[in-house]
Amino acid sequence: LFSAVLELWRAESDTLGFMPLGGFEQAARAGCLLAAVHPERGFCGYILYRTTERKQTAIVHLCVAPAFRGYGVAKLLVESLKQRSGDSYELRLRCRRDFRANDLWSKLGFVPVADRPAKRKGALLTTWRYELATLPLLRLAAENREEQALRVVIDANVFLDLDERAAHH
Repeated sequence: LFSAVLELWRAESDTLGFMPLGGFEQAARAGCLLAAVHPERGFCGYILYRTTERKQTAIVHLCVAPAFRGYGVAKLLVESLKQRSGDSYELRLRCRRDFRANDLWSKLGFVPVADRPAKRKGALLTTWRYELATLPLLRLAAENREEQALRVVIDANVFLDLDERAAHH
C-alpha cells in the first residue's frame, strides 16, 4: 500500500504540495498514514496526519483516487482519523480556496477559522477546524451552570493580538 500512496501522491502533487519520501516513511512508522482499500477494486486513497504538542491532529494530506471520488472515501478516512485522535481537542488542516477539495471540508463538519495568503500570488489558504473535545476551560464553564454569573479570566495578550497597533505596546 505504501507504493500506492506514493503513486497517488505523485499524480496529485499539484494540489497536495511537496512531501519528501522521508516524510511519508516517518508518518508510516508512526502509524500516521491510513489507507482506504476496497475489497475488490484495491487502493482508494489515504490520509497522512501528525499530532502536535497542543493536542491537535493536523491533516497533512487527504487524497482519494479519481475513480473513487464521490463515494464517501474521504469521509471514511476522516472518521477513521477521528477514532485515532483520542486525546486531541481538534482536527486542523489548511486548504487553498481555489482547490476543489476546499468544498469538501464543510460537508465533513469542519469550520473555516482563518485565511492567509497562499504561496501562489492572489490565492488564499483557509485553515479548517473540527472540534473533537471541548477545551478544559470551556468544559469547566459548562459544568458550573448553576451559578448566576460566569467567571472568566482573559489574558491581556488576547486583546493586544487583536489590536492592529499591537507593535506600539
